[in-house]
Amino acid sequence: MLLFKDQTIVPAQFSKYPRMRFMGNKYKLIPWINKTLESVDYQSVLDPFSGSGTVSYYLKTLGKDVTSSDFLNFPNVITCALVENDNVIISNKSINKLITNNGELNFAYLTYKDIFYTYDDLKFIDSFWGNLNYITNRFEKSIAITALIRACAKRQPRGTFTVSDPTKYNDGRRDLTISIKEHFIEQCHEVNNAIFKAAGKCESIRKDVFNHKQYYDLVYLDPPYIPKENDNCYMKRYHFLEGVSCYWKGQDIMESSKVKKIAKPFTPFSYKKTAVQTFDKLFSHFSKSKIALSYSSNSIPSIEILESLMLKYKDKVTIHSKEYRYNFGNHTKAKINNAEEFLLIGE
Repeated sequence: MLLFKDQTIVPAQFSKYPRMRFMGNKYKLIPWINKTLESVDYQSVLDPFSGSGTVSYYLKTLGKDVTSSDFLNFPNVITCALVENDNVIISNKSINKLITNNGELNFAYLTYKDIFYTYDDLKFIDSFWGNLNYITNRFEKSIAITALIRACAKRQPRGTFTVSDPTKYNDGRRDLTISIKEHFIEQCHEVNNAIFKAAGKCESIRKDVFNHKQYYDLVYLDPPYIPKENDNCYMKRYHFLEGVSCYWKGQDIMESSKVKKIAKPFTPFSYKKTAVQTFDKLFSHFSKSKIALSYSSNSIPSIEILESLMLKYKDKVTIHSKEYRYNFGNHTKAKINNAEEFLLIGE
């Protein structure tokens, strides 16, 4: 078992999960979530806003039947490698093939030169995608792309892609001084180390939340919220990771954007005019399942509104709370870093 600083115990396997700087990442909250969900009886669980995959992986370590999903591509790639995958690792032979230089592709270099990374970094990304057809196994391919996603995130200051100035937020950490190629090799081994055979049945799919079947024992919800200040746009922060996860295939790149962002896909959770009715629709859609909703006091609508909406479909709603300091995503708004994290459980 793994003992956290607050003396909470979670499965030891969870310590192997490759952590990632990601807005809303629940890694530090896993002990609290673990303790809170102990009273809930469930085996099958849906995580339809999987993000970095932390909660899905944690649920896998508990032996649950996990369906991990997101409407973006790169979270699906990550959970394919680490949640659905039981025993496939990427071989040294495949790694060596992927890091072999070739001149087949040049999209990353032509699009992002003088914006992100060095010439060698961008040419490595192009070369990687030129070599990827060498790998035919779905899980081995997902490990390779996951390692590339993580390499790009670690090489970029703060792991976000909102600014193109390489000196901004550069504190001289090793992650910012070694190449994407070097990061990639390290991340292949780190992802390999985190792979284990599940006791339950696990799957990773890319699907909108409302297109999932309506019954699971438990649905864990961590949708995008409307912050009271700044914004919650994942595409603005992580557009490069989304693009590199599919080599920008089918993506609408905003040429007028200084950092060549990908057009933001619409989600009704992100707008004040649609948020309340969307949460109502969400709770109605999963009314046959137990619901656990992660939420923050920094968000709109209020926790009281969400409780009243959930009570329309549940006999009982229990609100659990924990003081929590957000150190990522609100760096220019320090006054709202201190927040209360909620977990609403409807049964």
